[in-house]
Amino acid sequence: FVQSEAVAQMWGRKKNNTSMTYEKLSRAMRFCRSAGYFADVPKNGKFPKKLCFRFGQKAHGWKDL
Repeated sequence: FVQSEAVAQMWGRKKNNTSMTYEKLSRAMRFCRSAGYFADVPKNGKFPKKLCFRFGQKAHGWKDL
């Protein structure tokens, strides 16, 4: 993400949660990573260490959005 707070606000609007912050969103995304919806991003210098995500095996239907 380049504008993490903007992403959190958009997600909050989608979920009808006007108090959504990036801290709350990132906590949910950490859970989604452990559940398999996001996969680990290689830490080889090609990707930034933070705010970089990749869809995992359980993520489906996102291309339709």
